[in-house]
Amino acid sequence: MPTARDLVHILFMLVDDWGSYDASFRQRELDRKPDVSTPNIDRLADDGVKITNYYTQPICTPTRASLLSGRYSIHTGSEHILFGNSEPSCLPVRLVLMPEAFKQLGYAAHMIGKWHLGYVNDTCSPWSRGFDSFLGYLNGNEGYTFHGFSGLLDFHACNGSSAAVPALGGPASPPPPSACDTCAASYEGEYSTHVYTRRVQQLLTGWRAGAPPLF
Repeated sequence: MPTARDLVHILFMLVDDWGSYDASFRQRELDRKPDVSTPNIDRLADDGVKITNYYTQPICTPTRASLLSGRYSIHTGSEHILFGNSEPSCLPVRLVLMPEAFKQLGYAAHMIGKWHLGYVNDTCSPWSRGFDSFLGYLNGNEGYTFHGFSGLLDFHACNGSSAAVPALGGPASPPPPSACDTCAASYEGEYSTHVYTRRVQQLLTGWRAGAPPLF
């Protein structure tokens, strides 16, 4: 088992529902002038490894289910379902998810953004599936400044369980699941990208040597 000193921080970004050529570096590969500029994504691609022959899921729920569980969508129950507000099921709780595996290695696991894997009860929700903190929404989409869906608020802020991790405006110990169910209205009117960016920066700058590495 590696020690915390041997582990590096991991920042994983998932962008779903993108077309193959929605990033401007991909359009330039076709000798086209990009209609949308994505300079930061282009820079990450230029400095990293591009995997250009990879077959993924076409929509969000099965993509996220396969990513977090390591299973094909036919084994997660998500091949024909979007786990949303009207779906009385979720990503099966018997599956061990990625954050749980990372925590077994000694990581602190945090999630920011979109869940969309079901929340029929607390056992289905991100705060019960291995994440020490969650800031984001449970449905498949929301407004950029109105953080909700179909006129209903859908934004949740659950504190981290590690004292070394800055809490979301509250104590470092995790709240009971029922507190996570309560929608957070304090972010209304604030552009969601700014909310998420601030939370990432808070986690990174709040980390101290000797604390669990971050996933």
